[in-house]
Amino acid sequence: MSSKSGFETSLIQRIGSILLGGAALFYAVIILSVFLACNYLIEKNLEKQALQLIPVFDELSAPLFFSPSSKAPERIAGYSRQIPDVGMVRVYNGENLSVLAEYRKPEMNPRPPMDHRIIGSADTLQIVMNRIRNIAGISGDLQVYAPIQVKSLKDQDVMDFSTGELKETSTTIGYIEVVMDFSPSRQSIYPALLATLIALSFALFFGARIYVKKMHFALDPLLNLQEPLKQIAQGNFETEVGHAPVDKEIEIIRQALRTTIMALKQRENERNDALVSKLKADEANLAKSSFLANMSHEIRTPMNGMIGMLELLLDSGLTSLQREFAGTAQSSAEALLALVNDILDLSKIEAGMLNLEKIPFNLLQEVKAVINTQAIAAETKGLDLVVHYSPTLPHRMLGDPARIRQIIMNLVGNAIKFTEEGRVTLEVAALAEQGGHCSLQISVSDTGIGMDPGKLNNIFEKFTQADTSTTRTYGGTGLGLAICKQLVELMNGQIDVESQPGTGTKFWFKLDLPVAPETPAVPKTSILKGVRAVYADMHPINCCVVKSQLQQQGMLVDCVSSGSAALHLLQEAIVNGSPYKLVIMDSQMDDMDALGLCKTIKDGLAYSDTMLVMLTSLSRPSDAQRFADAGFAAFLNSPTPQHMLLEILTILCSAHTGGVKPPFLTAAALSASVSDHEESVPFADYRLLVAEDNLVNQRVAAHMLKRLGCKVDFAATGHAVVAMHAKEKYDLIFMDCQMPGLDGYDATAAIRLSEKQQAHVPIIALTAHAIQGEREKCLAAGMDDYMSKPVRMHMLREILEKWLHPHMMRKPGLPAAKQGAVPVDEMEAVRQFFGPSFAELALLFQADSAKRMAAMRAAAGDNRQIAQLAHILSGSCASMGATRLSNLCQQLEAEAKKGVNQMEIEVLLAEIASELQKVELTLQSMQLDSGMNKLKRRDEEAQA
Repeated sequence: MSSKSGFETSLIQRIGSILLGGAALFYAVIILSVFLACNYLIEKNLEKQALQLIPVFDELSAPLFFSPSSKAPERIAGYSRQIPDVGMVRVYNGENLSVLAEYRKPEMNPRPPMDHRIIGSADTLQIVMNRIRNIAGISGDLQVYAPIQVKSLKDQDVMDFSTGELKETSTTIGYIEVVMDFSPSRQSIYPALLATLIALSFALFFGARIYVKKMHFALDPLLNLQEPLKQIAQGNFETEVGHAPVDKEIEIIRQALRTTIMALKQRENERNDALVSKLKADEANLAKSSFLANMSHEIRTPMNGMIGMLELLLDSGLTSLQREFAGTAQSSAEALLALVNDILDLSKIEAGMLNLEKIPFNLLQEVKAVINTQAIAAETKGLDLVVHYSPTLPHRMLGDPARIRQIIMNLVGNAIKFTEEGRVTLEVAALAEQGGHCSLQISVSDTGIGMDPGKLNNIFEKFTQADTSTTRTYGGTGLGLAICKQLVELMNGQIDVESQPGTGTKFWFKLDLPVAPETPAVPKTSILKGVRAVYADMHPINCCVVKSQLQQQGMLVDCVSSGSAALHLLQEAIVNGSPYKLVIMDSQMDDMDALGLCKTIKDGLAYSDTMLVMLTSLSRPSDAQRFADAGFAAFLNSPTPQHMLLEILTILCSAHTGGVKPPFLTAAALSASVSDHEESVPFADYRLLVAEDNLVNQRVAAHMLKRLGCKVDFAATGHAVVAMHAKEKYDLIFMDCQMPGLDGYDATAAIRLSEKQQAHVPIIALTAHAIQGEREKCLAAGMDDYMSKPVRMHMLREILEKWLHPHMMRKPGLPAAKQGAVPVDEMEAVRQFFGPSFAELALLFQADSAKRMAAMRAAAGDNRQIAQLAHILSGSCASMGATRLSNLCQQLEAEAKKGVNQMEIEVLLAEIASELQKVELTLQSMQLDSGMNKLKRRDEEAQA
């Protein structure tokens, strides 16, 4: 059966079922109504007949009350037999309700005699009718009770003289019961009712036959619309719905269908137009991205020279006025760079080109970085910058630390800018932690000018501030909060603000971040465990933060808000035999200043040995020496990074335990010692090549790198870079991506091609591009890392430490094996496990991996074969400890099994080849180190 006939049969059956069901229900209702109506008429007729029979039976039964032997019972029975509807008649004595006479039809069931309740009702109602219904709810018979009464004249006042009538009274001498049987009357109507049912059945049957014959005639025009509907569902809007003459109703349906087809055609055209518009919009976004890239490059290139030269200038010998001018110029350049970054960030977010990283990071370190950056601005305005970091937060989480730091930096910077006095509080709180995720809230509150609550709805709009006058008073473009909001929403978080004019503002945002499985080692500050300390500060938040930080190291800390309370604790501890070793205090307390408290402590012989540490947010350049002269052991500005505070306390406690008087400690002195240590390991043995066509940037790079001790050569073109690399051995190359002739990407490809005969050299991309995808493009070209202009001194130091590892003190002249190219911890464990056999294993792995790579390239288009080869290579990589390479092979295996296109396979193969090259270079470096160690041992044995 075709689909059409199937659809037709189904439709006809459904309509027929509905109509036949309705007809059957109508038929049943008619039958029931007729039956009930007939029964009602029978009941009313018998009721009327019973009322007419009561006087007759009353008269026939009267002799029974005066002559018990009378013929009244026979007369009552004879009369009752003449009336078929009479089922039973009883006559009762009025005094004792004894039955004087009774007639009952043979087919009637015996019935109990009447009781006193019915008698009472009969005396009151004269006639009582009792309808007894059968189980079906239809009357079975009708009972009628009536009194038998006699009339008599009263003994007194027989004549009523007012009316001239005789007064009579009635006396009940007995009762009569008549039961009317419904059966004869009902049986008389059954033939007529049955005839009616038969007639209706025949009418229903012939009606159904006529309906079945006429159904197709009525539905064919409607069913003919099925094929056009199928064509429309398949997207063919050129189909015809028919033009043959049909009923008016079907023609209305046809016309509606034609209208629908025209609307669908129009919608399809609009959809095609929308696709064209989308393609044009994508092209426009691409052009916008290209424009942003070019503008970023053109703006950042001169700014790189400007900021770099200013940084070098400030490090030179300048007069105070020159230093002021140079500092102002540097601040202006930094502000311009921040504005460029904001506009670029906003453009990337709006274009959907901003990709967030998901890497392990320490949130506490990011908060510290923000505080260290903003502390000078807060101190300049005389503000307390308070941090409250929840100790229950995980040490490490997964997310984009740079963007989270950017949000916090913006909120803290705004709070400082709009606050003239009081404090700025940064609070990081854990809301919940479950399922490997941590929900946290970061809030920044201040005591600044505040905002009108009615203007808070627009505070996160672009180029918007709560009051336009603040733009002139405080400066700013109104982009920072808009970027913060969009960044938070990209992280699936939420941000909001609460404020009142004159009372301050509170910004907060919530994030849900995965907890990183790795946790850093706890700093070795075990010497602080059990050390008793008093912390005196009038600000409860500061007390809470510092106490929490110190208690994490096992210290026993008591907090007070006044100097007198601190003295009381010191005296009480001496009496109890457990003196305090440290007193940490703010410069301002409720009842005395820090110098007064210091003098009192030092003058008291019992606790003069207690070490004093100043931790204040209000300080001047001369304060450190002033507190040193007063007897303090250390001086720190608040907020102080936790690691620095713990390091200073560790130094003090170690010296105290050893009976040595420690030097006066400050953050500057501690940083200087670290810097001295860093400078003791210079980069003097390293030779670098910088590919840069801009003369200004060349001078900046030369000064910075030479200050770090590097030997630097420059190349202005890509061809020059390739030639110099072939001629000289460089430890590292900084590669500008935009150069005349051969650009940085092609120059890198040429160098990597030549490295089949030479050692691998790290290449760091040095570009002014800051758009999404640039980093990935550089890494895909064969570069090892990425730096965005303008370049800072600390950025150079970090990149050199990362790739050159000066702490290894590699001797010049040895091949510059790429350190840090791949995670070597697992590979080193494999080498130690195999010992002398590792060299043979490494050679076997290199030969096998090269064979697998060649086989995968030869199997282009055969995803099944590629998946098998990738699976084998993944296992051998894991055995060698090359985890990242193994993961890439697993990814290739999964993608090949999915049946992705060849282009995606080629991209993964290129990435695997690049990573494989890094692994091979690491293996070569390990073999070289092993060989050098063997030679060293041989020399030692020979000397022995």
